[in-house]
Amino acid sequence: MAGFYSARGRTIPPLPWPVFAPPLSVCAAGFALIYRAVYSPFGRVLKAIKGNDARATSLGYNTDAFKLLAFTLSAGLAGTAGSLKALVFQLASLTDLFYMTSGNVLLMVLIGGIGTIWGPIVGATIFVSAEQYLAHTGSWVLILQGIVFIFCVLAFRKGVVGTYLEWRGNRRARSSYAVRRDFGRVEVPKKEGKPS
Repeated sequence: MAGFYSARGRTIPPLPWPVFAPPLSVCAAGFALIYRAVYSPFGRVLKAIKGNDARATSLGYNTDAFKLLAFTLSAGLAGTAGSLKALVFQLASLTDLFYMTSGNVLLMVLIGGIGTIWGPIVGATIFVSAEQYLAHTGSWVLILQGIVFIFCVLAFRKGVVGTYLEWRGNRRARSSYAVRRDFGRVEVPKKEGKPS
């Protein structure tokens, strides 16, 4: 396979699928696990605990056990992601333990949208794409990334995906209100006057 041309005219070699197929399948399985957990009774209990811990306890849920299970699940997924990164790059450097790595992950989640399934994926795509496209600016990368982050926070208060979902919900609500308004209208027949 010959590869394809980038925007700058350089040839980009094709992806080595034997290297990327296993991490992609593990990522898809992890995403399916998260999706299933969020929309299961377990996820509903976690949302209740997030909303009001004392109320969830009064309903009879062992909140400490649910928190421990959620922490264990997230730690397992994070460890799996780190091991896949080390396998793909064949390197585990000390920069992976640097505090900016955690900060970058938080920025990805904030840009994409907290509390959404697709938000971290969209945020990571935007963050890594910006990092790649701004790499030619040298030491200005962090400053330009900060400007992009500030723009995303000011323009999209709930993240990119959260703002889109809110816009779509408002649009559906307006359209369903218009349909209800049109179908709810009752035509009152006009009374004809008595002939004289």
